[in-house]
Amino acid sequence: MHKYGQGHEARRWTEAYEFQKTLGHVFCPDPFSVAVHLAFRDIAYRRASVSLLPESWSLAKQSGQRLSETATLLAARGAAVQPFEIALPDQPVIHLRNLERSKRELLERYANEIDQLEHRFRTYKSANNRVASKLEICEWLIQFQYYEIPLALRTLRAISFWDRSSLSDTLRFGAQALFGSGYPTIQVFGIGGATTSANHLSYLWDDIRDRIGAQVEVLDSIEHLEPDHPLLLYDDNVGSGGQGATVFMQWLGVPRSRWPVIEQHVEPLGAAAVAKMKQTDIAICYLTGRRSGLERVVQVGEECLGLRPRGLVVVPTDFSCFDPAARVYGTKQEAEEAAALFSKAGKTALSDRRAEKSLDWIDERSLGYGNSSGLTVFFYNTPTTTLTALWKDSAVADFRWRALFPRRPRLH
Repeated sequence: MHKYGQGHEARRWTEAYEFQKTLGHVFCPDPFSVAVHLAFRDIAYRRASVSLLPESWSLAKQSGQRLSETATLLAARGAAVQPFEIALPDQPVIHLRNLERSKRELLERYANEIDQLEHRFRTYKSANNRVASKLEICEWLIQFQYYEIPLALRTLRAISFWDRSSLSDTLRFGAQALFGSGYPTIQVFGIGGATTSANHLSYLWDDIRDRIGAQVEVLDSIEHLEPDHPLLLYDDNVGSGGQGATVFMQWLGVPRSRWPVIEQHVEPLGAAAVAKMKQTDIAICYLTGRRSGLERVVQVGEECLGLRPRGLVVVPTDFSCFDPAARVYGTKQEAEEAAALFSKAGKTALSDRRAEKSLDWIDERSLGYGNSSGLTVFFYNTPTTTLTALWKDSAVADFRWRALFPRRPRLH
């Protein structure tokens, strides 16, 4: 027998099933894969009025360019085939037709390296089922100029990619570093609401329960907190610390005018829960990110609770990827060139915000929010502190950009 909080809510399993149950696969020999892909799209539509998701070509590891060219050729021959277009959100048109020969030859020279990147990113899957396949990597790279592609590839090599095992092990280390072996039981809860990335980490506790040296009680709500046991608040990444600070303020009923981030993440706690929090030994653990952001969250926690929580960023990422200390680029000139090309790409990716945001707002986020210039990617999401060109899609007129690791949309 296990307590309810030691497992996972049935709702989360139901949501996972609802999301995945629509996936199906058709298998065939590789030489026929493009034809079969297009044929199945047509059969599914004609017989069942079912349209495949625009990203099905990526999940099936098909070339968007080859599919588009083949569909165009079949239509020219009189075949009743649906036009094939590579879709971006809210703007279903981006054509990758005639790739210059020079770019194609350059990518062929880097074929082994691109294969290795595909293998390293193999567990990544976006909310709409896009994967970082070899084809996606190539189609992201060809958005750059010929002379920029080697620098873009160098940047991909330097990405800190987190799969489930690395996240689990880092979470275990953080819990042990903050609490040691002096506590028979610890309570754990993600910093944020059900729509934040901390919610994804709740699945990891089953991976590490037997190795953590204490009984772990996963709280279903912060209202269920008991002050007799210490509380670990956790999240995957911290940037400026604005989100974590806002969560503390919302829990403790701080007025909206003081929130660093004007978004509703959590509901205010009841008086009994607030009293419990003020009596509890609290620690805050981020798996990676900026220590300055952690300090901001800790300070706000102290102001709200009257006591200073312990805090830890297990794997700090305090440097911009363009700083020499980050050791991403070989020379200062190379780093400056990379910063310029990613700033340009980031502005292109953010161009769909021009109608509502100022140019200064875009400039301040072209290299990641706060221009943090990070290179962190989780297998389920990408922080906004990561280079914008890696996670932001845009489809506005002549300013189109297709991300390699698109961010998971915030659910409300």
